[in-house]
Amino acid sequence: MRRPPPPSRTIRIVGGAVAALALWGCAGAAEVDGMVARPAGGAVTGDFPLRQSVGLTVVEGGKASVPLLAAEVDNPAFAAALRRSLASADLLAADGGRARYALHATLLRADQPVRGLTAKAVAAKVHYRLQEVVSQRVVFDQSIETRYTATLEDSLIAAARHREANEAAVRRNFEVLIGKLRSLGPADLAQR
Repeated sequence: MRRPPPPSRTIRIVGGAVAALALWGCAGAAEVDGMVARPAGGAVTGDFPLRQSVGLTVVEGGKASVPLLAAEVDNPAFAAALRRSLASADLLAADGGRARYALHATLLRADQPVRGLTAKAVAAKVHYRLQEVVSQRVVFDQSIETRYTATLEDSLIAAARHREANEAAVRRNFEVLIGKLRSLGPADLAQR
């Protein structure tokens, strides 16, 4: 007959399991502040054709996070971060109902790698369609894919690294979008 392990061994096993779970962490959804684009070079200045003329109409594709599984980018946070990013880049119309252009954004993919104890790499792919409201003419229709790898330097906790990677991949995606929208000239927006 086998004897039960001594209590001290059991305590070490349980303690080790608790420590492993603490480092592993529970999945947490990406947070709005971490996804908001940071304007290149600081403050937004100058005039450009889409200045304060974009309304955010449809944002979709986000998923809710499930604890102990992969962290996700949920739709409300994705939409709020995109709205704040457009506003900080001086693209968002003050009154969305009076916007000259309507932006539709679909989060196609936020790759969720298998969780581990090292780096967390995430790729975010978002499809954007910008239409002139009156004519329904599409002036921008593109998918943008960006990547970010969070390392142990970002956080010792795996779930925190994963959330950071999600946030940064989406933030970079918004930064690329903003660069493209701000670079559209009058000829790009003119009736064809």
